[in-house]
Amino acid sequence: MSLIVIPESCRIEKPLANDEESYNSSDYSSVSATGVILFGVVFLRVKSHFTVVRGVVLLQNRVLLVRHERENRPAFWCFPGGFVEEGETVRQALAREIKEETHLEVEPGRLVFVQEFVKEQAIELFFLCSKPAGHLKLGTDPENAGPRVLADVAWKNRLDLIRLGVRPLELGGILVRSGEDDLAHVEFAEVLSKE
Repeated sequence: MSLIVIPESCRIEKPLANDEESYNSSDYSSVSATGVILFGVVFLRVKSHFTVVRGVVLLQNRVLLVRHERENRPAFWCFPGGFVEEGETVRQALAREIKEETHLEVEPGRLVFVQEFVKEQAIELFFLCSKPAGHLKLGTDPENAGPRVLADVAWKNRLDLIRLGVRPLELGGILVRSGEDDLAHVEFAEVLSKE
């Protein structure tokens, strides 16, 4: 018999079972995990982080940015992107998000930066994008219900990223110092909260 320890902050969505063992899922009504029992070992896949994708789109010495404005925090510039929807790959989600927000089509390339928001339990994946095509125009952000969040979209000189406070600050700093040349390996940043 296996001992299953499941944190109270989770909720079981699919039962763990094999030919010899099962459990009463109502005992774990606060667990969010899927799992399987293999060779008597319990493997749980806990759904804990949201996945967000963002595009680093460079054109000559300029970077594509969007400006977010919300009532509960100061406005800021950031790289376009958003949530990965069910059934999408991260690159498909990124191409869709950039088109929704900027009306541009891009070709997502390699991963260049990863940022984790601890409090919000979100992982942001930043991909270098190439071949921007179309007419730049402010789009929408359908994921954010309520007041409009996107306030502006623009090509900004990469040397202005620090002055503009582009988020994430670490990635903006890398682009200001070296441009695309310093994006040869993936960087990781852990941020306690978006606030």
